[in-house]
Amino acid sequence: MKNALIIFFFLSSVLWADSTLVSPSFYFTYGNYSSKDLSKSYAFYNTTGITKNYFLTVNYDNLLISGKDWNYVQQTFLASNYLNFFTFGVKLAYAHLKGDYSYTPYPYTYSDYTNLYNLDLFYYKNLYYLGFSYTYLHAKGNLNINGLTQQNSSQLTLRFEKIISNDLFLSIKPNYSQISDGRKLYSLYGKFHYLLSSQLLLKAGGMIGKRAYYFDSDLLTIFNQDYTQTSLYFGQLEYSVSSSIKLISSYQHTKFQKYSINYFILGIKSNFFF
Repeated sequence: MKNALIIFFFLSSVLWADSTLVSPSFYFTYGNYSSKDLSKSYAFYNTTGITKNYFLTVNYDNLLISGKDWNYVQQTFLASNYLNFFTFGVKLAYAHLKGDYSYTPYPYTYSDYTNLYNLDLFYYKNLYYLGFSYTYLHAKGNLNINGLTQQNSSQLTLRFEKIISNDLFLSIKPNYSQISDGRKLYSLYGKFHYLLSSQLLLKAGGMIGKRAYYFDSDLLTIFNQDYTQTSLYFGQLEYSVSSSIKLISSYQHTKFQKYSINYFILGIKSNFFF
């Protein structure tokens, strides 16, 4: 059961095996905005064990946000390289996002582009995980109250985590973000994993403080809204149908300066060995 709680070395059980791991997953996310906008996202991930120490994850996400008289379509392409030299781990990630906005009452469109680079280092000792992550993001063409603009973001996140027992894992991640428009933001994120049974895992947590353009190097997700994010909380259940298949259900509430969003997420994750 302990391996279910070791989120960063989740592939460690096959590091010295002769077989090759292929781990595809699919997620559907429905978003309900306080501004009455709606979003739908379809995301695909696949992790492949290239060698016993090197794992490659690729991701494609298609997001549609619909307003009263506008639509926004965003595509995300991401690749993450994970090098496991237990007890050290290194992740290198790159993401490219392209968004297309259209105003429906009359022909008006624009596109925005975002490029993201991330380095994540962590160290394991005596049931502790310690580390830090640095992210640089450049967004061009994002729409805010000043019109179309460019933004650069530098983000530093620290990692303090502990396996409390076979059933319980705790994580705390302080974050500092500096945005090119002058914002200097601090936040604190925390979560726990609790194994309710041999098949059912509960995850819950949240964020307090302020952050913007935040990248989660564990989940490989990006909050690339220009508005400052002020809070977040979530709950998630993972049910292991078998040793190869997991079903995932999650709820997340997040608040920004001008609006809030309720997210409802369904997913399926699999592990195959060849």
